[in-house]
Amino acid sequence: MFSENIKFKIISFIKIIIWIDLIIYKSLLPNNANNIINLEEQLKYYFPKFKKIKKNLSKVNFEKYINDCKEKKIFKRNRIIHETPFLSICICNYNSRKYVENAIISILNQSFQDFEIIIIDDNSTDDSFSIFKKYQENDNRIKIIKHSKNFGIYRSRVDASQNSRGEYILFVDADDMLLNEYILEILFFYISIYHFDIIEYLVYYQSEGKNYLVRPSLKNQILTHIHNYSENIIYQPELSTIIFYYPQTRNLSSVICRTIWNKVYKKNIFLYSINFIGTKFYLNSYLNYGEDTIMNILNFRFSRNYTNINIYGYMYNIRNNSISRFNNDIKKRRVLNLGIYYYMKLLYKYIREFDIDRKLLYLELELFNNQIQFLKDNDKNFFKRKMNRIFNAIIEDDKASFYFKNYCEYLIK
Repeated sequence: MFSENIKFKIISFIKIIIWIDLIIYKSLLPNNANNIINLEEQLKYYFPKFKKIKKNLSKVNFEKYINDCKEKKIFKRNRIIHETPFLSICICNYNSRKYVENAIISILNQSFQDFEIIIIDDNSTDDSFSIFKKYQENDNRIKIIKHSKNFGIYRSRVDASQNSRGEYILFVDADDMLLNEYILEILFFYISIYHFDIIEYLVYYQSEGKNYLVRPSLKNQILTHIHNYSENIIYQPELSTIIFYYPQTRNLSSVICRTIWNKVYKKNIFLYSINFIGTKFYLNSYLNYGEDTIMNILNFRFSRNYTNINIYGYMYNIRNNSISRFNNDIKKRRVLNLGIYYYMKLLYKYIREFDIDRKLLYLELELFNNQIQFLKDNDKNFFKRKMNRIFNAIIEDDKASFYFKNYCEYLIK
């Protein structure tokens, strides 16, 4: 009994000390992120049900912290000297000379510097490779891999991730850039405390040839894909369906949730997803369309938790020459057709395998209706030989709704 009282007093004393630290934390901003991390880890340990921990990581508090650091200039941009960087940042490039230097600079200018940069040049025909070499000569954190032929974005991402050394992995498309010079610091801040498997952050859009930022708006139909960021932590099994839609925002659709480039992933999960898809798609580059969605179905399925943060960290450049816009080039149209087919095939396969609600597949078909209709109108033989197999399988699926089956019957007419 006596020992129990002593134990209780010791624990109470420790709690008082931590509460004092918390009061100091709220009144006097910390000088560096480690102070915050240490304090929050203590709170997690001593108060496992302490609901205010998440509140202390709010956007407002972190912005105060960042502003304080700017004033004191305490961020040190030290390069890594060890063999295992915390973060691997992957740039997949194909003929993006006009943009890729901005992407590299936006990474090198980050306050957080414990990273490596893996650049995959997918057999570009412009001189973008010379830009990579220029930066590599001055920074040994940059690794360049050049493909002998143009394999496509999925193969490039696979090669980048398989050749990376970081514990976490992040992708920046060659024509985009990191918008916020503290975004890596912020991601490290959250990961160090909660050990998230996936963290998603907000995106600004820029139309090619225009110098203004495009903000998400119901009136601006360029950006119909934005969902509500509320800094929620989501766990399995809800993660299996989050990639398809947020119920309160489906009217805008949730394409942002599907994308690879506005998230940081725990790398072993990303590699597991690649292995799950298999070497067939890796070696032959069949996944040239919708690969983000396919990858994230698996990434979200194999992850323990996910969160989104209310901070803009990525600039997406809207270009008019993406693969989904090729209308007249026969060779490129064939590549697109094959990509759509394998995308739909894998999508339905994983929805059945993980027993995901079929209505979500219906929403997906509705979202990509224009691309499917384009394929049907421009390559009838291919559509009949390949796509009809998928739609017939859905029609025979006992878990598919009557309306879903009618939609598929309409497509194969």
